[in-house]
Amino acid sequence: MTINVKDRYDSALGSNETTMDPSWPYQKGTETGSKQTYSELTRTKEFAKLIKEKKAFLLPTTIFFLSFYFLLPILAAYTDVLKGDAFFGLTWAWVYALLQFAVVWILGLVYMKTAAKYDITVKEILTKHKKELEK
Repeated sequence: MTINVKDRYDSALGSNETTMDPSWPYQKGTETGSKQTYSELTRTKEFAKLIKEKKAFLLPTTIFFLSFYFLLPILAAYTDVLKGDAFFGLTWAWVYALLQFAVVWILGLVYMKTAAKYDITVKEILTKHKKELEK
């Protein structure tokens, strides 16, 4: 399976046209002269900054979620912390379990908002380097 990077580039810029130009700089075999390839684009400072920002968001978020998720069975199985009554006849185990649903929705919404900012940054990077890529 091959991924046509030009289609991805066009869709990122909002272009509805998909031209299959064999001389387009991202395509294989056109890495001659001053043409910048996609792999060279990934080595730019802007791209490295984007990846660093994404990792700075995703790593702590993932660690928090997995810790929060796996803490329930650990607390329920090995401690008596969640066995007490919380309110309305529910134990703290049920409150914690229901809270996990809220955390999933909240983290999903936060990720969607953050990913939208990353998409804007990607569009800016592609637009900035478009002329260099099409030389």
